[in-house]
Amino acid sequence: MPQITNESQIRVVNEELRPLCENIRALVARYSALVQRWNANDMASVADGDTFERSDVPTINGAEIKAIKAAFDALATAATADANTVAVINKACVRPLTVG
Repeated sequence: MPQITNESQIRVVNEELRPLCENIRALVARYSALVQRWNANDMASVADGDTFERSDVPTINGAEIKAIKAAFDALATAATADANTVAVINKACVRPLTVG
């Protein structure tokens, strides 16, 4: 199989693609932990009109929180769609997984 020798292509893979794969891997791990806390705290019971307010950030309501979770569900599902997808993402990662 021919080697990729184009410096620009190598730079894109090493400086952009690999770090993104590491971000996706970490995102999936963090999201899995969030789902456990979500279920433990019965977050699905939050009413759509309930609001979460803090003085230093925009107010969000229950419907928005559920929409955010649905978006993350879709991202996590796509990133773990099958064993090949997971294997390819993990293969591109060069640093150990850190979640925190």
